[in-house]
Amino acid sequence: MKKSFVIIFWLCVCCSPGSEELMQKGKEHLDKGEYDQALNYLSRAVENDPENAEAHNAQAVAYFALEKFDSAIQHCTQAIIIDSTSYKPYYNRANALRELKEYEKAIADYTEALKLRANEKDIYINRGVTYFLQEKYQAAINDLEFALRINSKDHTAYFNLGRIQLRLNEYEEASYNFMKVTEYAPNYAPAYFWLGIAQNQLQKTEEACVTLKKALSLGYQDAQAVIDTNCP
Repeated sequence: MKKSFVIIFWLCVCCSPGSEELMQKGKEHLDKGEYDQALNYLSRAVENDPENAEAHNAQAVAYFALEKFDSAIQHCTQAIIIDSTSYKPYYNRANALRELKEYEKAIADYTEALKLRANEKDIYINRGVTYFLQEKYQAAINDLEFALRINSKDHTAYFNLGRIQLRLNEYEEASYNFMKVTEYAPNYAPAYFWLGIAQNQLQKTEEACVTLKKALSLGYQDAQAVIDTNCP
């Protein structure tokens, strides 16, 4: 009887998925946007191996997507404690901190991430957006322009530059950057809306109306009120 128990126990252990297998299944669900299912697998991966930094970071990504920012921060922090050589948990923690409006802490984490991954454009873009939220416009512009030196076709960087220039009443520059967005992401409705706003400020009413109607056709409903007010 004792021997039989040992064999059965051994078989159960062998059939039970390991931490890496659970993590991979969790990542598959993450890629599909199935965040609750992802957390089911990733939580089990961490239970099997509490020192799995990658699993903690993946959990943080899922929690962020579910807008559970405190949980995301907790798992990023644990990932950093386990392995401080990866930029990803610093970057992901910064994103969560920014959502909680803890901008200085977010900036510090983006900066740490850049020390580990100096040419990652998304870190510069997100740090730039955070500077923008702090109204530190020149610092934001510097980061976004650096991101464009890394990838000159990144529409997110152009879009955020345009938003800053619009805030600074630099309408020609804003128009240029929103036009670049429409070049590289032709179905990105917000770019047409803000381009129309900039064109309207430049007294280019006819162009602005065409642009705003394009935004509306792409589903940007806020364009309707501006069209009703400014377009014949």
